[in-house]
This record gives sequence, structure tokens and C-alpha cells, in this order.
Amino acid sequence: MIHPGARGKDTEETAVYRLFDAEGRLLYVGMGRNPMQRWGSHAEQHPWWPRVVRFTVKWHPTRQEAAAEERQALRSESPVNNIHGTERHGLVTGAGVRRELELRRAAQRRRAEQAAAASDPE
Repeated sequence: MIHPGARGKDTEETAVYRLFDAEGRLLYVGMGRNPMQRWGSHAEQHPWWPRVVRFTVKWHPTRQEAAAEERQALRSESPVNNIHGTERHGLVTGAGVRRELELRRAAQRRRAEQAAAASDPE
């Protein structure tokens, strides 16, 4: 497996990455010269990030080739959380975002309750 980190600054190599959840659903398709850095941004900005359990990375010699693969993947693979470049672009409502945030908060509450129960000396 090729390391998903950055390529050297003297190259145009660009990766297309796919992020999957535990059920194998394609959550997101993206591209960049440093996928790990992009994933850090996703982790900070997107409520769906905690569901990512697996990724694939494919390197392309040029940004143009990577962009072509990303566009094709967005059209044909229907990643759950991509908006730009998909038929959902412009149709996103706040309801989906609110639901994601509710699920994330519920999961955080469950983890906190489990941690509290595990540390209770009873």
C-alpha cells in the first residue's frame, strides 16, 4: 500500500481518496496532494468524520488526471457526504445536517455514559 501522506513539492502527483463507514458505504470522495492533511480538515469540520473506518488512496501523475477520476466517482459512485459535483449540489437542506449533528451528539453522550459507568467503583 502506498503511504497516504504528501508527495514531494517538486511533483504534480495528486491522490484521489475514498472514505468508507463500517458497513462499507462510500461516505466521501476527495482529492489532494496530502490526503492526511485533508482528513484532518474533514475531522475538524464535518460531523460525519467519526463514521470513517476505512479509506483507499490512488495516486495520479497529474492533478488533471486525479480531478477527472474524482468527477467520475462523484457522478457514478454517489458518495453519501459529497455535495459539489453531485446531483445533490444545490439541494442540500439543513435537515440532513441537523440529523448528522444529533447522531454525533447522541454517540458522544453514550460514550460519556459508558466511561462514567466503567469508572464507577460500585
